[in-house]
Amino acid sequence: MGIRSILVCLLLFSFPLHASSQDVIRDQIKCYVTWDDLYFYAGFKADWRDVQAKQTKANADVSGDDIISVYIQTDDKPNNRVNPQCFVMSVSAAGGAQFSQGTEAGTFEPRTVYTFKYGASVQGTLNNSDDVDEGFSVEMALPWKLMSVGAPQLGSVIRFNVVVRRHGAKPGDFISFSPEVRSEEDVLNPSKWARMVFATYSFGAVMPNSDKVVCAKTLVRPPLINGVVESVEWSKNWMFVMDVPMPEGFVYEAKYPIPRLTFTHYFYWYQADPRRDAPVSHIVFEDGSITLQDFPIKGAGPWFSSDRVQWHKEELSEIVSAGIDVVLPIYWGDKGCRSTWSTKGLDYMVSALRELEMEGKPFPRVAMFFDTTSMQLAYGAKPDLKDEEVKRTFYGMIKDFFERIPREYRALAPADKPNAGKPGCIVFLYTSEYFSDFDETFVGYCNERFERDFGCPLVWIAAEDFKRRAKCFDGYSSYGAGWVGPICLKGGRIRIGSVGVGFDDSPVAIGREARIRSRMGGETYDKDWQKVLDFAPHWVVFDGWNELHEGSDICASRQYGRKYVESTRTKALQFAGEKDLDVQYFRYSVPQVVPPREIFQAELLIRNVGKLPWLASERFALGYRWYKKGRFVAESKVRRILERDVMPGESVRVQIGIAAVGDRNQPLPEGDCEIRFELIRLVDNKWLSVLGVQPLILPIRIGSPEEWAATYISCDAPIMLASKCDYRVKLRVRNDGRQVWPKGITKLGCKLFRVSNYKHDSPEELDEEVPTRQIRALLLKDCKPGEIAEFEFQLNLAQPKGDPIPAWHPSMPWSYQLRFDIYNGKNWLSEHGSPPLKRTIGIYESDYGVRIIDSNLPQRLNAGQEYEVKVVIRNTGPATWEKKRVSIGYHWYHLDGTLMQWDSPTQPLGMDVKPGWPVMATVRIKAPEYDGRYALTWDVKFDNTWASTASLVRGGDLVPFFVEVTGGRLAFVDLNAHYDIVAATWDTNRSIGNFDETGRSFPAELIPPDFAPGSDETDSLYPAGYQWGRDNHPDGKVSFRYPDKTRPDARQAVACNGQKISVPQGSYVAVHILGASSGSDARGIFSLDYADGSANAEMHVSNWINGPKFGEAIGCAVRHLHNREGDEIGEIGYLYHYSIPTDPKRSLVGLTLPKNPSIKIVAVTLERASLP
Repeated sequence: MGIRSILVCLLLFSFPLHASSQDVIRDQIKCYVTWDDLYFYAGFKADWRDVQAKQTKANADVSGDDIISVYIQTDDKPNNRVNPQCFVMSVSAAGGAQFSQGTEAGTFEPRTVYTFKYGASVQGTLNNSDDVDEGFSVEMALPWKLMSVGAPQLGSVIRFNVVVRRHGAKPGDFISFSPEVRSEEDVLNPSKWARMVFATYSFGAVMPNSDKVVCAKTLVRPPLINGVVESVEWSKNWMFVMDVPMPEGFVYEAKYPIPRLTFTHYFYWYQADPRRDAPVSHIVFEDGSITLQDFPIKGAGPWFSSDRVQWHKEELSEIVSAGIDVVLPIYWGDKGCRSTWSTKGLDYMVSALRELEMEGKPFPRVAMFFDTTSMQLAYGAKPDLKDEEVKRTFYGMIKDFFERIPREYRALAPADKPNAGKPGCIVFLYTSEYFSDFDETFVGYCNERFERDFGCPLVWIAAEDFKRRAKCFDGYSSYGAGWVGPICLKGGRIRIGSVGVGFDDSPVAIGREARIRSRMGGETYDKDWQKVLDFAPHWVVFDGWNELHEGSDICASRQYGRKYVESTRTKALQFAGEKDLDVQYFRYSVPQVVPPREIFQAELLIRNVGKLPWLASERFALGYRWYKKGRFVAESKVRRILERDVMPGESVRVQIGIAAVGDRNQPLPEGDCEIRFELIRLVDNKWLSVLGVQPLILPIRIGSPEEWAATYISCDAPIMLASKCDYRVKLRVRNDGRQVWPKGITKLGCKLFRVSNYKHDSPEELDEEVPTRQIRALLLKDCKPGEIAEFEFQLNLAQPKGDPIPAWHPSMPWSYQLRFDIYNGKNWLSEHGSPPLKRTIGIYESDYGVRIIDSNLPQRLNAGQEYEVKVVIRNTGPATWEKKRVSIGYHWYHLDGTLMQWDSPTQPLGMDVKPGWPVMATVRIKAPEYDGRYALTWDVKFDNTWASTASLVRGGDLVPFFVEVTGGRLAFVDLNAHYDIVAATWDTNRSIGNFDETGRSFPAELIPPDFAPGSDETDSLYPAGYQWGRDNHPDGKVSFRYPDKTRPDARQAVACNGQKISVPQGSYVAVHILGASSGSDARGIFSLDYADGSANAEMHVSNWINGPKFGEAIGCAVRHLHNREGDEIGEIGYLYHYSIPTDPKRSLVGLTLPKNPSIKIVAVTLERASLP
């Protein structure tokens, strides 16, 4: 048959190049061929749900990968075995390739050549069986010269075939274009290959019986060989299709990928400020001893409190900087915890999230960690979770938590069937140990109620011990990786790995032996992390962000600085894949139902989590595609271009219109579908899934929505507010119904309720309206179906006659809740079944809104000197500060946060300060007289109330400014030339310690200097009693200069053997010594060497392990020791603070130590009677 006859046949009989996209019912491989005078070109786009390949290099063996091979015999002879005129080019989905030539022996031999061109790309994530891949693409260009022939003539015919192999396929398991090729022997038999005819142009590529392919010449420009098959490069007239066989009984269904997420446990039970309404919590035991093993980096002062927005802001910001996506507040739902810290602490956390968002700063999302201990506390015994009443309590605690977390801050993950793909809220369950019995029924009970109350499903992650009686969870994750090592649990659809930095619960090991798993300078974390990474989890839990009691903390601390924050960031980036371009769909509001031919608005907050910026010049845009049961249906032409550069770590909010139409604007058929959002780089028209970026896939239905429906997108009403104050609120809501909301008629209403959920220890269920003055806002512009309406109004909560709403306190068994609803002129939309927006709030007596912006307080102060300091503060509250009522003052704290001076002189502001206004005040302060390091906090006084003590505070209300005071009443003796004892050792060099005769030593990680010793001289100054008890600080004015502990040969103590110590000559009232006896209790005679003679002073020194025996104060202590083999658990090591009075009338020039080597001295400080 001649070329003209072939083309006529193609015109008359060729089947359509592709069915309309919604009719696609099988996986296919779209194949394209063309040629020019230099090359033969082939392109392939394969539907491939799980792309697996490893070979990335050219001229390499690609067998075992997902590969596409093109076979060519350069003539039309029906040879039954390959020969030197036969060639095969194989390309792996990972980018590897191999070119081979036939031999006289009938086999193919690889050839190392570099004149071919090829490329490959994956639409999905390579080598991840849990990922929903769209497929992969391959392009190749083979030079005619490489095949020892010239360019073909029109009408020339060659033998040709395409073979596609899956990764790990057995011999004979392949897909062949030629139907005659059915075995491995057929693959090597050119007579069974198809025939290819070269033409100038064609209207189709395949003859009706698929035995011939027409290869049309490219007349304009050849395709760009980069691995991306673009329709603008490959003509549809060059295309033929290969079906991909599927297993018998296979049914297509949508599969929703599990987003890769990182989590961390967030302990928010700390409250260190005794002047707040909330009681001091988790800081000290009843005897006044400290409960913390590690200390927050700013010390445990009043700013260390979950009852402050600022503390949450700093912690949440650090969590994000560590690369963590989701925070897991440890929630205790029993009455005792709700009435003290667990509910109000959540309110402060949410307020912190809101402030971070308003300031344009990144913040994490929130999931629930349900500490099941609270169930036992609520019942006084282990309850039976099969009991219906216990299920009510269990669900009541879950509902309490999520009612306090607005939807825009909740972490979401795709639910499993029957809600497959629907975004669900995430609940982690602590151990089942606190239940006497349970089965799976509590999960179904909670699912049904949560769906009804919140309109979305739950995604359940349970501790491993729940598996014994319930196997219905989405995944498993047990707490405690810091102690037990890496935890990698299978069993659900979500694989979760947990990793921790180490563990030391010495402070809280009451009535049992402490448990210690040493950090080993970070080696423990690194080794555990590799095991978790090898597990290939979907989610990673970084154990115990700020579990300071158990020493498993990652957060910035006095002991370790930001070492583990930075280490965690490195690990999180490694888990995420460290892509140049990557996207996290942080928040989204997408209609669940869209009608054909109409546009409904969706809004997405997307975060750049890659290494490169999204440059506006590269024209990044958000787009979407339609799928049905996992199969491609249509690509929307809508592109929402990002109008600014988006740097790594930044987020951008994008609105995009959702239209249920196909490629040619034809309406898509009604029914359940999936919509896939992803970014496109328009400069080269690349969907980022080509680069392995996971799209956002959501279920959606094309059809007719309800007549009246609303979806609330955002509401910036404060979570915590004062009654009878004006708050400007913006609420945005989408019209998800069929009817227009007419302007001037449609209005937003707001009502206040008192609500409570059933719990065994608070059984009253409450849902009653609180009478208030009317709050309404009219719609100023018609809102058509699918559009987003905005309401702006003043929120002022007061009783109908103007009296204030009674203030709320966490001890109350109920909460206030705002409910927003839309009125359409006849009915409230909630009466049509569209749920109102519910916001649980706290109402307080005052909202001062103090924010300390900055001050020019010097970092170094001269002792006892007065300074005039300028302080900038801002009124972030709702009311004007009246100058006659408002003044500014300060408070002094020691380095570890213990109070030094509360009351101070105040300075009037001198002007009224309206909401939002800043003001600069000049404040006169006086520096402490004792040398050392201190923290100063500014505070604003309203009448007789310091703002920092109010029930409601905002971010920035109490910020410590750290200073060093010098030139005061203390002088520090230099002992560097005398240190001869290795008193402190690191986890990694315990064997060199010799504080006592058995080789024991203090853990260097736990004693001063803190995380940055030696970086500045002042870093080595620490007050006596540092980080040991809150009340045991009578001599806190005296500081000691600790020796260096970082050098491998560093020594930190002097064994007393009669050494003569020079001191700064002067008049002193006391010599302060930091030391202990390494043997039994000891007695020593010190010689006070004056310029005019000496005087002896006897001192009794207590053993370093047995505690103080002679009335001395504790200068420093650790809760375990090192010995040459490891950790010595349960032994407290002490350094004591001793004071030897001196004669202030005589000039001290030196100190002679006792001749008793068991007495070890770490530091000596001299105290003057007054300022020098």
